Amino acid sequence: MMLIPGVSEGIFATPSGFAALLSRLFEPLPHLWSTLLPTVFMVSVLLAFSRLSLKGEVKIWRSAGASAWPFVRVTSVFGLALGALMTGLLWPLTQPESGAAGGGSIDSYETRDGTIWMRTQAPLLSDAQTKVQFISVGGQVLQGTLTLPEGTANLANTKPLELRSGWISDGSTIATFERLILDPSSGDTLSPATLAIGQIINGSATDLAYRLSYPILLIGVGLLILPLALSIDGQRLTLVKITATCLLALNTLFLLLMTDAMAQANLWDGVLFYPLRAIAVLACGLLAILLFEERAA
Repeated sequence: MMLIPGVSEGIFATPSGFAALLSRLFEPLPHLWSTLLPTVFMVSVLLAFSRLSLKGEVKIWRSAGASAWPFVRVTSVFGLALGALMTGLLWPLTQPESGAAGGGSIDSYETRDGTIWMRTQAPLLSDAQTKVQFISVGGQVLQGTLTLPEGTANLANTKPLELRSGWISDGSTIATFERLILDPSSGDTLSPATLAIGQIINGSATDLAYRLSYPILLIGVGLLILPLALSIDGQRLTLVKITATCLLALNTLFLLLMTDAMAQANLWDGVLFYPLRAIAVLACGLLAILLFEERAA
């Protein structure tokens, strides 16, 4: 489902080799893992503990007077290890290659009103027409369709840039345009030192807040699904419980995608939002376990 947008934008419209097409199709996957993993973890908890429940092992464990907290500890340790792995060793693999955090050059251009725009993602240069996206120092987002002249190797060789059929958004309003000219503001690119230092620091702090809160978020979603997984015993309402669990996992993914998009659109401060979101999900998971224990008692 997450790959459908890439297909719908016509990556197969341009004749190319099979290996190149596969590379372009699966290129977004590493960046999507940090978003998809919470739902994958929830489904993993469902599969692991529901199998124990269906075999009767959980019922025997509970009949002996044991609580659900050993299962909570196992889920928490696995979630913590998986989250630490994703935000530690594997974190560089999930980041876009064109991101400023990677230390590469920052292609920057200036409109006639003096607004400086920085390119946020690399275009598909094999297409004659491609969508490019820029972000301003003030947080505005600009997207349009760029027609590259024949023989152009990269954006820096195109001076000025001409965008067509695009839009500009400041987070609350969207203005469309049919034609917009972008001129390089200082040679081909701007030095990173000329950008707003406050925005760079804030971006680094937001990135750090997301990375530190990610393992807590994984633990929370795992605990949220655990009571349903332990209650699947193959008797009454088994299909209803499985369906409810799958819907919970999918809706959790939807909420994470939606709130991530809102934070990236500067609707609220990501430095505070990401840790608070992780703590809220963890609290909901612990509350679900407590209710499950109270019902069993």
